[in-house]
Amino acid sequence: AIPGVKQTLAALRRAGKRCFFVTNSAVKTPAEFADKFKKLGVDDAASPQDIYATNTATARWLASRNLKVVYCIGEGGLPSEMERAGIEVLGAAADSGRQLAPAEYHKLKLDPRVQAVVTSHDSGLNYYKLALAGLYLRSLIGETSSSNTTSKYDPAAVAAARSQAAGGLATRPDCGAVGTPRLFVSTNPDVFTPTEGGVFTPGGGLTALALAASTGRGAPDEVI
Repeated sequence: AIPGVKQTLAALRRAGKRCFFVTNSAVKTPAEFADKFKKLGVDDAASPQDIYATNTATARWLASRNLKVVYCIGEGGLPSEMERAGIEVLGAAADSGRQLAPAEYHKLKLDPRVQAVVTSHDSGLNYYKLALAGLYLRSLIGETSSSNTTSKYDPAAVAAARSQAAGGLATRPDCGAVGTPRLFVSTNPDVFTPTEGGVFTPGGGLTALALAASTGRGAPDEVI
């Protein structure tokens, strides 16, 4: 912990201030962050309500657009916070152990209810998740298999739709409707993550970059 941080927080609270903690990490839940602060000696008084992580921000953003079902590449706090916001989450840990041979790609089935693909750091990332998420992004809401997407999905049309409004595809009145492109959402753009000992590991932003390149989407519609 940074020297003096615990005392500083205590002094702020004695002065009647409420202290909030903001992080772009999506892996831990607010409760897990509060517990980590206590274990590290950062703050004994922090509660989950004092912590605003990018997983909470993502869940609230999706809920504000009335999106009900998403495919998630992420772990821990991200699917947990989305479910807490009333969003049905497909993928995530459930797909971490799944395998896919190239010859089986055409057999992938899509859930037609999925309205968005949400990506973040995922230590269980595999080819299956990337292939399925990419298929969702190359198809339209309501489609169920890879066999009916080639003629209907046009990356250039998606790019044009994104540029129609200043805020992009997510601001369209028909956002999330059947027959429209699925939203592409990333919790943060970080391509690497610092860990203990000064080692840098791949970050959640790499997943978004891979999908953006392989689907022709160019970039996520929204980076939280």
